[in-house]
Amino acid sequence: MNVPVKVLLLEDCERDGMLIAAELENGGYSPAIERVWSAETMDAALQSARWDLIISDFNMPSFNAFEGLALLKKRGYDIPFIIVSGTVGEERAVAAMKAGAADYVPKGSLGRLIPAINRELAEFQERELRRNTQRALATAEGNFRTLVENSIAGIYVIQDERLAYVNPRVSEILGYSIPELLSRPLVDFVCPEDRATVESNIRKRIDGGVKSINYTLRMIAKDGTLVYIEAHGARTDYNDRPAILGILTDATQRRRAQERFTTIFRSSPVGIALSTLSENRVIEANESILEILGYSREEFVGRTITELGLWADANERLNLIESLVASGSISNIECNFRRKSGEKGVGLASFELIEEQGEKCVLVFFHDITEKKSLESQVMRNQRMESIGSLAGGIAHDLNNALAPILMTAELLRMTYDQPEAHRMLDVLKSSAQRGAEMVKQVLTFARGIEGKHAVVQIRHVMTDIISMAKQTFPKTIEIKQSISKDLWPVNGDSTQLHQVLLNLCVNARDAMPHGGVLTLSASNVFLDEKALQIFLEAKEGPYTTISVVDTGTGIPDHIRERIFDPFFTTKEVGKGTGLGLSTVRSIIKTHNGFLSLESKEGKGTQFTIYLPAEVSGKNELAESTRPIVPAGNGECILVVDDEALIRDIARQVLEAFGYEVLIAQNGAEAVAICAQNNGKIRLLLTDLRMPVMNGAATIEAIRLIAPEIKVIVATAETISDEAKLFMPSSAQAVLQKPFTPDKLLRAIHEVLHGKGPEI
Repeated sequence: MNVPVKVLLLEDCERDGMLIAAELENGGYSPAIERVWSAETMDAALQSARWDLIISDFNMPSFNAFEGLALLKKRGYDIPFIIVSGTVGEERAVAAMKAGAADYVPKGSLGRLIPAINRELAEFQERELRRNTQRALATAEGNFRTLVENSIAGIYVIQDERLAYVNPRVSEILGYSIPELLSRPLVDFVCPEDRATVESNIRKRIDGGVKSINYTLRMIAKDGTLVYIEAHGARTDYNDRPAILGILTDATQRRRAQERFTTIFRSSPVGIALSTLSENRVIEANESILEILGYSREEFVGRTITELGLWADANERLNLIESLVASGSISNIECNFRRKSGEKGVGLASFELIEEQGEKCVLVFFHDITEKKSLESQVMRNQRMESIGSLAGGIAHDLNNALAPILMTAELLRMTYDQPEAHRMLDVLKSSAQRGAEMVKQVLTFARGIEGKHAVVQIRHVMTDIISMAKQTFPKTIEIKQSISKDLWPVNGDSTQLHQVLLNLCVNARDAMPHGGVLTLSASNVFLDEKALQIFLEAKEGPYTTISVVDTGTGIPDHIRERIFDPFFTTKEVGKGTGLGLSTVRSIIKTHNGFLSLESKEGKGTQFTIYLPAEVSGKNELAESTRPIVPAGNGECILVVDDEALIRDIARQVLEAFGYEVLIAQNGAEAVAICAQNNGKIRLLLTDLRMPVMNGAATIEAIRLIAPEIKVIVATAETISDEAKLFMPSSAQAVLQKPFTPDKLLRAIHEVLHGKGPEI
């Protein structure tokens, strides 16, 4: 079977070409021959196909073998090149061989051609195989080097106890350049405490006693930071000499994560413990659960749950473990537990079934909710307060509507009668109505926690009212004394809430003296300096107005002193106290940026002292001064809308007496009709909120469609802080709290009509 061979023939003589082809066929080849005879045609043939053999004449008219060899070398091809020519002389034949020709065969001795071809093709195949092998080795070595150079693990070689090779990752981990690492002992970069161990491991492997070893070490990076390394190394040969080939893995982040986890575990406010499932033996616990249960670590870790007696009900625990084994986890269940002291509590716990070092364990997360459950119980007992709040809103509406005509009528009668005795009785009437209104506000404050409106307040007047009330209502067996500084500084606050604070403290003092005693109320100015701030941690340096309420009653026992300000805590009998008094007092004082101090001795009495930041340069809102002139109207038309006939009539009398034109309506629908009939005439709408047929909000919206420019004042018996947000500032310019005096009504109308801003 003839062997295929592709031959590029450099020959200008066609007959000689045919002779060479015949010789190849006779020699067992099946030649595919392309004949060329110039440099251009040879170059084109080299680039158009792959050739197994080149046979060339020595001389051609425009080309010769030397030029062919030069072109072959220029193109970089390794193809056997055999010269077949006439007699050329030994010297020229040798020159051709030196130029790269594989052999020279005279045309007269073509019998030598086939052996030369066989030999050169065999050598060419061997060279090609060698080249392919070298290319494969180079590729493999390149791939391996690429893999090593780009490895995410640090790779190193130690020879003669020094670093003979490191990849870029080692440089990256330690922060040193590769030249800075090479030829230096590995232990130079290891923490001094670990160097002896590392040196021992290196010697063991180099000596051949240990083939491979894994260990963790601490190394120092170039910037001085500590790096945790996991090292793996094995004995090998490097450049035909013993060496250690190893891998370094940066375990710093994992180690720090483990340390963070340990820190979180130990410092977590949630109680955490781990126990074995089989023996129920505690193998780990954090400080929080030890504190909850009252054990030291030595007393707790290593003992079984049964020995510790943690479960108040053993059956409860058995049922839980059965559920945990079945489901793998249990979340947020309440369980009854027992502390070391024997005291029982309630916990909220979550359980996870995990595997720790090949053993099934129970991981528990534990919250002590004993106090929360107690508070929930108290809240359940005091839920009636919410009902009281809803009821108080309705009562306030009716009471304020009832008190409003009284206040306005008293003012009108005062203007009608000039007799001093009549004025005195009207003052009593007005004072009583105002006190009733204040009492309604206090009830709402208790029930809803209403925020007050702060202004400059003279404490002297608040105390005077309380002292007067106490003298009239407290048992005669209680002597009431007072000591109020004449130049008492005013404070910024809500007079109603401060009135409530003093009332609560005085009532508590009264209850603490069931058989009589002395109640002393005093007030003075004080400046707290840095030394005082060390005593009163809640204070800030500056002027304060102090109020003291002192009684000679039973005093407060030491064991409950820390709880007296807790919501719902009371020492009174069921039905005689809500436990909200002192907590409300403290809350109000805090909203005034003040603080309380308490001194009490059981059987000797109690003293509460209130510190309120003083308004040294402020003016007393209650200070007696020349009564300002009540602003009068100039014929402006006011539409008054209220379902209470008395309020409508009194409001009309007051407004007409001060120069206003008044239209009245008993509900919203009627008001809308009146507004439509008098479009453009009505300057201001004074409306109640809670009315039949159409409420105040709907009334305002409807009238705005008819008269967009109309001013609006809301007069409501509801709590202002609840209702004002619904109407201010887009729908109403002011809100008046019922009951109001004629003075407040006239001032509000004047300010709204003349654009002086809303008043609440």
